[in-house]
Amino acid sequence: MIRKLAFAAVILLLSFQITSSAEKGFELSIPVIKSVVKQGDIVRTQVSIINIGEGKNFEVAYGSEINFLSINEDSFFISEDGAKTVSVALDSSGLSPGVYTGQISFNSEGYSHKIPVVLEVESARTSFDSFIEINPKSSVSSPGGIFESKVKIINLVSPNDDVAADYLVKDLEGNVVIEDSEVLSVANQIEFVKSYPLPENIEYGNYVFAVKTRNGNEISTSSALFEVSSEEIMFSPENGREYSLFVSFAVILALVIAFLLFNHFWNRRVVETANDWNKKLVDLKRVKFSDIGKEIRNLEYKKAVLKKAYEKGYVSRPSYEEGRKKMNLLLAGLKKRL
Repeated sequence: MIRKLAFAAVILLLSFQITSSAEKGFELSIPVIKSVVKQGDIVRTQVSIINIGEGKNFEVAYGSEINFLSINEDSFFISEDGAKTVSVALDSSGLSPGVYTGQISFNSEGYSHKIPVVLEVESARTSFDSFIEINPKSSVSSPGGIFESKVKIINLVSPNDDVAADYLVKDLEGNVVIEDSEVLSVANQIEFVKSYPLPENIEYGNYVFAVKTRNGNEISTSSALFEVSSEEIMFSPENGREYSLFVSFAVILALVIAFLLFNHFWNRRVVETANDWNKKLVDLKRVKFSDIGKEIRNLEYKKAVLKKAYEKGYVSRPSYEEGRKKMNLLLAGLKKRL
């Protein structure tokens, strides 16, 4: 029974996955590109585009603050159910230590997927480090809401406990939405929560919360992505179709589970009833022929009951045939003694 339910659930989830994938047109191998480099370094990574369905032409658009981002190909064709890999370069040459943002947009015949890009540039030497843990409730924030994140700053080697901390919220075009700074005393490490009210007019999309620690010329960075959205977006035409598909498959899955449960308990009832009748048939062997006429009538009655049980499906055909055969033999023997 459990296997049937699991099998049905897997089939429906795979169907939903296939349908959802078809709605997307194509998929990307990575959802985000993020690198931490030393000042002057260049890092390269790859993105694979997996086409779904018939062959398509693709166009790639990208942009970043101070143009640190580049791609080796910006237009190509991918055959039916094929794949293509492009190379992405993040160049920190000429950049001051800090956190920089960008975005890559893959477009094909009405389909579009975007990858946020974050480049953290640190000085060659760092004596402090920082870590960010965005509150799960703030991972998807709304305009005018409160953004909240834990921040941990660690003193790695500095004999000087004082460190300047800069806090930034910026979009993927490099526009700063929130900016704050303070001087902290960190002998070993400290952990605290930073919270900021987001502007009422902030646009929907992906944003980066960044922390930059400064100790003289030694600068380290940390960052994390979050999204600004609203409840209305969940039911937009783009997402509404996928949401409707999900609800439809959930309803179908519930109906299948209900049917399997009903079928399981009905079959169990039939088996129990059949076993009961089989026990009664076994009891026929113990009949004593003290009153032959009475036993003949009793056997005829049981024969009729057995037939009715067979017609209703409580007794299998082999059991019915075997029981009827035994009853006929007993009846024939009793009638000879009349």
